[in-house]
Amino acid sequence: MFEGLTAAVETWERRGTLPIDATTAAAHLAVGLIALRHGDSDDGDGDGDEKVRRWLVEFGDQVAHAQLHEHPAGPTAIAILDTVATHTATAPDRPLDIPALTAIGLHLLAHLRPGHRVEDARELLLTLGMWAGHDLPHTLAFETGRINGYLADRADRPAS
Repeated sequence: MFEGLTAAVETWERRGTLPIDATTAAAHLAVGLIALRHGDSDDGDGDGDEKVRRWLVEFGDQVAHAQLHEHPAGPTAIAILDTVATHTATAPDRPLDIPALTAIGLHLLAHLRPGHRVEDARELLLTLGMWAGHDLPHTLAFETGRINGYLADRADRPAS
């Protein structure tokens, strides 16, 4: 996964589309992860949004205390998840709108350091993927063919 993601992100950088493609990928992962958390939290009592919000705050605190890297991806990933959770709570049946996607893009752009854009984008996407953990295939709706094709297309390599 690391090599495939690195190849895709390097291709995005070469094409000059890294901010757009990384924002799209981060948004997709974040929507899937928030939806998964919402599904795990919604026990029919109608407070699924509040349970997701509490999880996000608690998890965000854990991330803030655990991140030892000099430029951690965790806080940016939490900000992106917060953007998606807020949108989901206010417009649950609607796809991410322009303001939400813009906010995600702004979080991502603020995270990308000059000279380290590929590394920073990759680490952010890996962070979101790792948080999904063993639920990553479920988060991405088991669409392995589409996911492999998406990454292969952007890395100029055949799908596996």
